[in-house]
Amino acid sequence: MIKEILVDSFNYIKNNFKTLSIGAIIYGIIGAIWGVLEGFIYYYSHHNADLMSLTLIVLFIIIFLITIFIGFIVAGYYVRVMRVTVNNSNKAPDWDDIGGLFVDGLLLTFGIITLFIIFLIVPILFFVLGAITLVFGIGIIFIILGLIFLIVALILSYLYNPLAQVNFAVKGFKGFFEFKRIFSLMKSLDYILLMIALFIISIGVGIVITIITFPITLITIIAKNLYIYILLYSLVYLIQFFISYYLSIFIIRAVSLYYRERS
Repeated sequence: MIKEILVDSFNYIKNNFKTLSIGAIIYGIIGAIWGVLEGFIYYYSHHNADLMSLTLIVLFIIIFLITIFIGFIVAGYYVRVMRVTVNNSNKAPDWDDIGGLFVDGLLLTFGIITLFIIFLIVPILFFVLGAITLVFGIGIIFIILGLIFLIVALILSYLYNPLAQVNFAVKGFKGFFEFKRIFSLMKSLDYILLMIALFIISIGVGIVITIITFPITLITIIAKNLYIYILLYSLVYLIQFFISYYLSIFIIRAVSLYYRERS
């Protein structure tokens, strides 16, 4: 089952490369814009810190708002990919109804953040208890328990969140919080193995990105010209975001296929 899901996810990208490439270009542009910003900040912080203040603050606000808006649209497209996959379609969805993509992306982001907070409630409580009781000599016990619960929470979040996102794509915002259903989908060796495989693939892709961008990053160390500096930083971020987009599609498709098979 795992092999079939991974092969299908790869073929999905290959067979729909033209349609999916729209998102890769958009996401790459977001990365390039962030590269411009970081290039400005890094360059001026090392060469002329006096020019950083108002100009960079305004620039940061503008770039932040633009990238947030575009980022929600791309996230909404991820939701659309989940939805068509569960509906047994092998065709990538179109990039129409931008308003709908934006709303879906906004809800997806809000749901992910909400779930993350929920999973962290218990560890945070133990950390707070540890800080309060530290003077009494028992605080360290709560802190250790907090660390244990934090590790457990992060593992559960890693397993729960992808299925919750697909459930949201199918059932709406309430789908994030159907804990009983999602935990039942999680209780499968196939799913655990799938998530381990996706984790390993993600690490591998991260290494590839590092290998590609590392020489460019080295050049920025010796670059003295502002425009060259910004160009190189933009190129690094463009590559990172471009490849990461396809990795996200691959993971989304894989988890959605598992969800479809188990539903």
